[in-house]
Amino acid sequence: KIKKFKHRLIDLWVDEVGEDPSVASIIRPFKEMVDKKLSAVIGEAKVDLWPSREGESVLGNLIADSMRERAKADIAFQNPGGIRSSIPAGRITLRHAYTALPFDNTIVVMELTGGQIKEILEEALSDIKGKMQISGLRLRYDPTRPKGHRLINVLVGGKPVLITKNYLVATNSFLADGGDGYRTFLDGQERNDLGILLRDAFVDLVKAKSPLAPKSRPGQARVA
Repeated sequence: KIKKFKHRLIDLWVDEVGEDPSVASIIRPFKEMVDKKLSAVIGEAKVDLWPSREGESVLGNLIADSMRERAKADIAFQNPGGIRSSIPAGRITLRHAYTALPFDNTIVVMELTGGQIKEILEEALSDIKGKMQISGLRLRYDPTRPKGHRLINVLVGGKPVLITKNYLVATNSFLADGGDGYRTFLDGQERNDLGILLRDAFVDLVKAKSPLAPKSRPGQARVA
C-alpha cells in the first residue's frame, strides 16, 4: 500500500537544461526523416495567406473551399480557432500546412435545413468564438442588433436561403461533434465522415490551384 507520496512538475526547457546526448542521437535520424518530408514544396502563394477571428480571411476562405470542393457540398464551415498560423508569400511547404492545420480533423458532410444554417450563422455572429470561415454562401448582418437577430439576409448559390430546404454542408469533425458550442451541427441528418483529413484536402487544393493569389471576397458583408 502507498502510505505517502510527494511530487512536483519539472519543466524541461531545452534552453535551460539542454539536451540529453543519448536521447538526441536516437531521435536525430527520425527528425531528419520528418524534416525532409515536411520541407517538400506543395505550391506557391503570391500573397500572404492570413487567418482571422474578426471576419473573413483569405486563408479561411481557401480552407473552407477545400472542404466544400472535396465533399461536393453546397456550403462549408471552418472555425477560425482551428487555423493556427498564417502562410507567408512564397513557396508553400507541407510544414506550412501542418503548422496552419495541426489538428487531425476529418471532413464531415451532413444535411442541414436553411433554418439550422441561420442558427449556426447567428451563433457565429455572437463574437464568442470568432467569425466563422465560410464557403458557398454570402451573408449580410448588422452587429448593432441584439445577439441572435443580427442576420439580414443569407444567399446560397446566389439565391436566398430557404428555411425548410435541406442543404449539403461540409465541416470539420470538431465542429460536427458540437465543438466551440455549435450544437446545431449535432442535429444534421445523413451525417457521413468522409475519413479525409482537412489538412490533406487543403494540400490538394494548394497543389491544384498554385500559384495562389486570393483576394477577400464578399462572403460576409457587415452593415452598421
